[in-house]
Amino acid sequence: MRVPLMAPQAHTHNACRPWHRTSAASVVLAIGLLVSAITPASAIVDGQLDTGNEYPNVGTIQIFADGQWWLLGCTATLVAPDAVLTAAHCTADVFFGFVAPSDIRITFEAEPGENSVGYTAAAVLPHPDFWTSSPSPSSGINAKNYLGPGAEDIALIRLAQAVQGISPAPIASVGYLDPLNLADESFTAVGYGFTGFTTGSLVSRGTFGIEGFGARAFADVRILNLHDAYPDRYVKTSKANCPGDSGGPLFHGSTVVGIIVWTNSLRCEGPGLDYRVDSDIAHEFLASTL
Repeated sequence: MRVPLMAPQAHTHNACRPWHRTSAASVVLAIGLLVSAITPASAIVDGQLDTGNEYPNVGTIQIFADGQWWLLGCTATLVAPDAVLTAAHCTADVFFGFVAPSDIRITFEAEPGENSVGYTAAAVLPHPDFWTSSPSPSSGINAKNYLGPGAEDIALIRLAQAVQGISPAPIASVGYLDPLNLADESFTAVGYGFTGFTTGSLVSRGTFGIEGFGARAFADVRILNLHDAYPDRYVKTSKANCPGDSGGPLFHGSTVVGIIVWTNSLRCEGPGLDYRVDSDIAHEFLASTL
């Protein structure tokens, strides 16, 4: 989903009319032509705005179209001086050839605006299995299609220049989560998505109201369990994930342990699913791209 760069505020829109001309892939992935109640994640529900810049290495992805920069509706984390980590489903516009990598940039400002400083992408690298192993986005989004083996929802964006003055976040080592007593641990979700709905839901007929889109927010969450179907690749977290947060980090302290990818509620009121970066397959991908 794309919206113009502007000061964060509450919005009410007709759900049948896109905010901006966009690719079919983006519409399906970000807005959700759904065959189940599971949708890609977008902002942190009930989150706290990061007015103190506590997470300076978390940024938002912007896309250049029609002569201006737009919010793409995805989050990313600086993990090397010239690279950010995000979700593979956030790369649809580049993968399907709607825009070039140079039409993508990252800004690390907590409340981006028209004059934000951005770092242009040099290369956009989704996991090679994600778009080839997953069904076409036009077939709809559901857990069976997009969480199964091969659908590795992880991507790296290489930047044209190193980011100055911001320290990259460390990535969890292989098996980082396995020895932890998850019930005793606190985690933090960070993203630029919705902080909540005032009316309706993502598939409401007529209008629906959203709050907080486009500003960095964070919330403490619990890992409820390793996701039953794919415990080696996903964890289930308490309510936080919402459209706009996709690609954002799940932190344990300052360490990235997951990538926000799904919310289990059309109003973002249910648990979410985060892709584990401490898996063998995630580390194999990162070893080839970082």
